[in-house]
Amino acid sequence: MSISRVMYLLVAWTFMACESSTAKHNPDSSVAVGRKPIFRTVRLEHSEVILGQPLLDKASLGQLLGDTAVRLANARFGGAEAISIQLAPGDTVRGMTYDYGVDTAFDARVEDYIRILGAPTRRFTRGSHDDLTDVVQWEDSLTSFELRWIPRGAGAIAQSVLLDRRLAGF
Repeated sequence: MSISRVMYLLVAWTFMACESSTAKHNPDSSVAVGRKPIFRTVRLEHSEVILGQPLLDKASLGQLLGDTAVRLANARFGGAEAISIQLAPGDTVRGMTYDYGVDTAFDARVEDYIRILGAPTRRFTRGSHDDLTDVVQWEDSLTSFELRWIPRGAGAIAQSVLLDRRLAGF
């Protein structure tokens, strides 16, 4: 089993472990029959980040990117090389972006998330002829989660984006 596959299975286990926290922070989430609520909490070494909740002590978490984003320092959650937190007014967590770097196992990653979250809400391609991005999306009443595969040369960049639907304007 490849190291990337092991890391993605670790992500799957971590997200399943977050489900009890999801229910706590997502009590009125209505989801389709057979579909699990989307995770809204990421546990870091000394703190946690929760969609729709204020980000406490953002300066200590990493590099401030203006007033509306924080790139987490040394964040290695689920194999991500970098994690950025997008903020709404009042430093409320609007979204999280996980950058996984070069990835050639997109379909395996999608299958892992299908096992965790159920069937995706939709799958589509976005972009122009030379810059197409494959997107697989899961949604519930509060949260949108996208897994993206962005071709770059002979490989591709994998990225996932987690958004609070209300704060993101859905």
